[in-house]
Amino acid sequence: MADGDLEALTQPLPDEFHAWVRGVAADLTSAVEAQAAEVEAAFDEIVAALPDGWGRKEFAARAVRHPLRGALFLRLDGKDYRPLVAAGAPGRRADTARDQGDEE
Repeated sequence: MADGDLEALTQPLPDEFHAWVRGVAADLTSAVEAQAAEVEAAFDEIVAALPDGWGRKEFAARAVRHPLRGALFLRLDGKDYRPLVAAGAPGRRADTARDQGDEE
């Protein structure tokens, strides 16, 4: 979130909430940046292991097993995966539990 957006968000709040909102925003931003770094590292690792001339099929064969597969495919397509990561990375939590048979 840009600082201007955060300021606009906090303006109508009582002053005593401003520091708390900024702290929450900083924590969330840090968590998204950490997860984005994980996506980038996984993407680089997958691509480095692929043969010359690889295509989507070869990428998919490796990425489909990764817990962040949704973000990896968005990254492959040149799309912004940060909203997915910010939403809690569904590929990491829900899909992983289902893949392991832990779903209720």
